[in-house]
Amino acid sequence: MSEVFRDGFIDEIVEAYVKDFGERVENTDKFEHYAPGHARRVAEVSVALCEALDFEEEDIRVVKTAALLHDIGEVIQRHAFYGAPRPLTPQETVEMWQHSLIGEREVARRGFGRREQLLVRWHHERWNGQGYPDMLFGPDLPLGARIIRLADTWDALTNDRPWRKVMPLETALDEVRLGAGTEFDPELAQLFLELQATNSLKPSGKYALSGGA
Repeated sequence: MSEVFRDGFIDEIVEAYVKDFGERVENTDKFEHYAPGHARRVAEVSVALCEALDFEEEDIRVVKTAALLHDIGEVIQRHAFYGAPRPLTPQETVEMWQHSLIGEREVARRGFGRREQLLVRWHHERWNGQGYPDMLFGPDLPLGARIIRLADTWDALTNDRPWRKVMPLETALDEVRLGAGTEFDPELAQLFLELQATNSLKPSGKYALSGGA
């Protein structure tokens, strides 16, 4: 991606995302029974965490881009079972795992850098090494991927899913607490809980998202 494009990177990536993927992502949200705007919400929480951690501007841009595009593999797959109100079969689970790899490929194909590609690939890795596709453990997993993982999980907990209704807020918070040290980076989970308690899980005006993506 050229430096000319990067001069207006934040505004342009949001505009391009809404234009190129908005309708298909909305359809994917329907498949998964997410409220519309899943990618945008994941990006907002991710950026808020990046800001709280004093990320450099370019690093925030990379995480924001990957958060917006994290489920592009599902958009390409378009499997109906993503919205099935039942547990996935073993074969479906294997197919679902592929969306991170397909996402990595699609992000590369659309001209984004290796950092964005890898964050999309690794957004389902877990702190305890039990995630996919590469079973990365603890600090071997880049912080940006840990952030997107937590933000993505939080949005799943706080919206209706095919197999359950939205969790009460305190129950969702308990899930984050219980996942600290297993699913989530424990220090990141603690920061998330502190920000949520002060209603600070929104990016600043500089990084605020607009549109329906």
